Amino acid sequence: MKACYLQALISLLAICSLSSAQGQEGTEAQRSIPWGGAVNGLQMAIQQDQGFQGADREMHLMVQFRNVGQNDETFTTGGGGCGILLSDATSYVKLNLTDPQGARRRFPFVGPPYQWSCTGASVDPRLVMLHPGESVSMPLFIGKYVDLSHSRVPGTDRMYRYPPGVYSLQAELTNSIRNALPHANWTGTLQSNSLPTHFESEFSSLLGN
Repeated sequence: MKACYLQALISLLAICSLSSAQGQEGTEAQRSIPWGGAVNGLQMAIQQDQGFQGADREMHLMVQFRNVGQNDETFTTGGGGCGILLSDATSYVKLNLTDPQGARRRFPFVGPPYQWSCTGASVDPRLVMLHPGESVSMPLFIGKYVDLSHSRVPGTDRMYRYPPGVYSLQAELTNSIRNALPHANWTGTLQSNSLPTHFESEFSSLLGN
């Protein structure tokens, strides 16, 4: 009986120790992320999606938000409509791309798959609420911002083409008073860290500024 009690106590201590270690690992992982600057209590970051397995792995990112303020923050990150799926939770996020020569362009979300133009209102916006200290991660595929298909069919001569190489990517999200929803209380423009990203092949885009 005494031996069983001792074994149970050892097992309980092992579980508590494992839970504590996992919590510390989660905290250290959050600290290791190179977050962008805080704006009205929120920060934003992008990094490679380490969990993605498949082709174009480097084109799959994770965009993250965290609340470093003292109040609950509710904001919008995307919405459906105009060919955009409701599952595309980051459709309000723009990508800022800087080429090896230092030229910079901003790309809006236009997929999936990459489509030249789109008219129509966004519906069912994605609302996110974060309590102080909370964070959330969402997948982001670069192929929904630029054309990775290397298409050279007639009619694509007006597209901007970019050679292979390492580009710097930065994510950006704006929630303004003008487009704020009744349940959203956060407004501002977030910019993430800059992430060096290797494009193995030529890519193109009709949009961007």
